[in-house]
Amino acid sequence: MSPDIPSKKTIIIIGSGWAGISAAIHLARKHQAVTLIEAADQLGGRARMVMFGGLPVDNGQHIGLGAYHNLLELFDIIGLRESLVFHRLPLLLNVIGDKTSVSLKAPEIPAPFHLLVACLRAEGLSSTDKAKTLFNWFRLIRPDAHHNMTVTELLRCTNQSERASRFLWAPLCTAALNTHPDKASARLFQRVLKDAFMRKRTDSDLLLPRHNMGHVLPQPALTWLSQHNVSVITQQRVTGLQFIRNKICGVITSHQTLPADQVIVATNAWSTARLITDIPDLKKLHENLQQFKYEPITTVFLKYTRAVMLKPTMQGYAGRLTQWVFDRKITDHPEIIAAVISAEGEHSNMSKDELVRTVINDIRTVSKLSDEPIDSLVIREKRATFSATPEMENLRPANMTAVKGLMLAGDYTQTGYPATLEGAVISGKQAANKILRCHNSIRTVP
Repeated sequence: MSPDIPSKKTIIIIGSGWAGISAAIHLARKHQAVTLIEAADQLGGRARMVMFGGLPVDNGQHIGLGAYHNLLELFDIIGLRESLVFHRLPLLLNVIGDKTSVSLKAPEIPAPFHLLVACLRAEGLSSTDKAKTLFNWFRLIRPDAHHNMTVTELLRCTNQSERASRFLWAPLCTAALNTHPDKASARLFQRVLKDAFMRKRTDSDLLLPRHNMGHVLPQPALTWLSQHNVSVITQQRVTGLQFIRNKICGVITSHQTLPADQVIVATNAWSTARLITDIPDLKKLHENLQQFKYEPITTVFLKYTRAVMLKPTMQGYAGRLTQWVFDRKITDHPEIIAAVISAEGEHSNMSKDELVRTVINDIRTVSKLSDEPIDSLVIREKRATFSATPEMENLRPANMTAVKGLMLAGDYTQTGYPATLEGAVISGKQAANKILRCHNSIRTVP
């Protein structure tokens, strides 16, 4: 037997979000016998497609970084060319306030010098702002002294200027962690900054989806998995787990009971907590999952009678309810704008009409777009991500559980990343690797 092919075990993956899909792909490419079970009628999990005026859009505005190597690797495995999925742009941040703005553009030179030049050339930052940012950069990304700090505390103790904090670091933090800087984990923020700016120049590139992400991976993944002998079962909810003493031996669905040597629970944190409620060996895990707190993401889609043509395509707003605005012309919807509001805030208690009017007024004031939209769609994901606080970091579980053969996967597990598509893919890959090691100590996915 080839050292790369372990002895086969029956592996069941519960949940077909991006973590479950990632685990299935990494196991299937090592010739494992995998069954993927999904309660819905299609794969994809929380990243899903919705219709807006006859046009397909995501339930949120996804954006990637060139540093999302695990996500790009997954596309490559199943034959999805990056250029067909993403529009890749060198880092360009434009954050606009009431009377001023800050713009930062990275040149195409090696990292981290591209950040140095981008900062020196940044528009809207004074020479003092730039000096503080550059002089304290390595203090900002050094994690050892800031284990349980918030991002606000990190910015203060590393002597970042008020303007750089307001126009650069705070908007980046809220966008990347979906948690306000006053609460967000400095350690997680540092991981994002290091991965984006300290390795390769292309890691800081922005990856703007050309299509709705709720559709772009699930369909090609389903085709690839079927070609690699993965059994995909949809519209069956897993209602229980079976054990012999302290070892997993099967799963119970709404239709049948299936035997299993290994099980990966790749559902969200609150669904996982429900599934393991009555398992004595997982009492501590259940208690931790019950303590998780969550942050919302609100997306407001606006449709106009003609192409909007925002410049730049992605704009940040400082000091307003609306945080980021995207011109969706790269998705072939040039008449649509997506406005994103991350984390908790006053918008949570607004009516739909009040929220839409506030966003329209923000866009009119900042971008000078005077047109009145002809249609709108508000999507509120109340538990879009876990709250990325220092306390939550200490509660995030490992992939392996106290039950033999039972693994966890999901963006809420210990990935070192916030709740992003990259984090979900990492968790699925980690769970797959641990199963592969358990089988025959084979060489893992690099």
